[in-house]
Amino acid sequence: MQIWRRRLETSGSLTVSPSPKGCLVRRRQGIIAAGLATGLAAVTALYGSAYAVKDGENATADNAPAGMVHLQLGNGNCGGTLIHAKWVLTAAHCLNNKAPEVITVRAGNLKRSEATALKVTAKHTRQDADIALLELSSEAGPAPVRLADTDPAVASVGDIYGWGMTGTDGRLPDSLKTARVEVTQVGGGCTDSRRGPSVCVKKVTGITRGGDSGGPLMINGEQVGTVSGGGRFASIAHSLPWIERTAQLDFNNDGKIADAVPCTATAWVAGREYPGGSTVSHEGHTWEARWWTNTEPSTLPPGADPGGVPWKKLGTC
Repeated sequence: MQIWRRRLETSGSLTVSPSPKGCLVRRRQGIIAAGLATGLAAVTALYGSAYAVKDGENATADNAPAGMVHLQLGNGNCGGTLIHAKWVLTAAHCLNNKAPEVITVRAGNLKRSEATALKVTAKHTRQDADIALLELSSEAGPAPVRLADTDPAVASVGDIYGWGMTGTDGRLPDSLKTARVEVTQVGGGCTDSRRGPSVCVKKVTGITRGGDSGGPLMINGEQVGTVSGGGRFASIAHSLPWIERTAQLDFNNDGKIADAVPCTATAWVAGREYPGGSTVSHEGHTWEARWWTNTEPSTLPPGADPGGVPWKKLGTC
């Protein structure tokens, strides 16, 4: 990737003669630049916005989370973690335009090729943070990852894991990689790809790259972040109440599931006409009308196009 960028920057700074020969140079520059830009776009589309554990080393059963999983998303790849026998935590941007039936979760082995394939029955994504949950059709065997309920301190050192790219050839390693990073900022101007609070890090022995999105940042045996991109990890502590409400499970062992956010929008009324932009509460969720409608807000069936229905789910309440 860096090689491509340097070539683009170099070609963009050349002084070209107005002679016929110079015109040919300009044309060649344009063709090369367009081709390289297309290549960059293709790699980004295929492996996600985050940058595979580069300069790291192979993970071992002694240092890797047993609940680490690989997500095969049609023609894309991401990481994730088992947080319960039937629930996987990953990045929301990994699941853009991905129906549950095209997602395969591979768990139980540090090698992707030898991991057990699991089917997904439902996906749940946050709109205001780069966090998502996948519900599995059957229980997975590996021990789940523990989730942190507080953000890490600045200067904390943690471990990252992923099967993302390790070079510029676009290939993914079969074996799980790991590296160490240091926390540089928490929250504030450090946000994830959906503008949610994030944990920002810098390289100690390595850093994430394409295909690592959705993987964990582990500190003191707990997952404190999920790879969002550019050295940024969506904060687990910030999204923990949403995770508990969505899965209906107690993940921080405080003996209760996080309380639902009060529904402040007016309750939906059957038979009433709602213009586009209207917000209502219905069955524990807040909804926004995409256009004028009198239909009931409801959860989309698997594989349905979200843009083809009149209501958009804004969140749980």
